[in-house]
Amino acid sequence: MDIILIVSVMLMFIICFFIMKKANHFLIGLSSQSTIKEKEHIKNNITIIFGDTDVAYRLIILLKHENIDYVHVNDENQIDMTAKYNHLFAVSDDDYKNIMMCIIGEKNLKIKDKIAVCNCQDNKEVYNHNHISWEFGSYICENTLFQKIFPKTVSLEATK
Repeated sequence: MDIILIVSVMLMFIICFFIMKKANHFLIGLSSQSTIKEKEHIKNNITIIFGDTDVAYRLIILLKHENIDYVHVNDENQIDMTAKYNHLFAVSDDDYKNIMMCIIGEKNLKIKDKIAVCNCQDNKEVYNHNHISWEFGSYICENTLFQKIFPKTVSLEATK
């Protein structure tokens, strides 16, 4: 009688184990589907910040404050070409790289809203020739750039 009871309890444990394993796989599947949907949303609504400057890091603070998804890159090869980007801030110290990033953004990534920092007055005509909106100066305020891309979202307090 004891053997039958022990075997019955063991069978119950084995059956419960397989049921729990199936339930776990089902729940993980549901969780990963919602994560994929969240990633697709994020992957389709991204702002690029290009450059390793103080302005770039202050823009990141503004974007975080406004809950705007962004990717910060220092090289055009770091960009996921399958994602959909809406905005571009090209704020590196190198005008050539800023111009190239804006051209790549417009031609390859179809970004319409973009702005760059012009570091040298001699390059203003190159920006204009390529129809790139720009602001001059190494001490440019991140709020000025932010307002040009997001005119309805003005967050002057985020970086204070």
